[in-house]
Amino acid sequence: MAGALKVQSISTMGPTDPVRWSPLGRDQVVLRSDLKCRPCNKGVCRSHECMNDLTVDMMMEGVKGLLARHGIIEKEPRNED
Repeated sequence: MAGALKVQSISTMGPTDPVRWSPLGRDQVVLRSDLKCRPCNKGVCRSHECMNDLTVDMMMEGVKGLLARHGIIEKEPRNED
C-alpha cells in the first residue's frame, strides 16, 4: 500500500519472489537474505532462514539510509571493530 500511495517504506522479504512482490515506487527499501533456496514461495519451512537472517540492526540501517538520502539525518560512518 505504501508504494501505491507513493509513501517510502522499508519492508522485509522472505521466501517470496521479488519480481512479483517487491513494493512499487521510488525509495522503497527491501531487506532480504541472498540464500540459494530463495525464492521458494513456501509458506511453511523448517527453518525460515530467509526471515531469521533479517535483524533489527539491518532494519535500523535501512531506516537510517532512507532518512540520510533525504537529508533528514546524517549517515553515521560504519564502525567496523
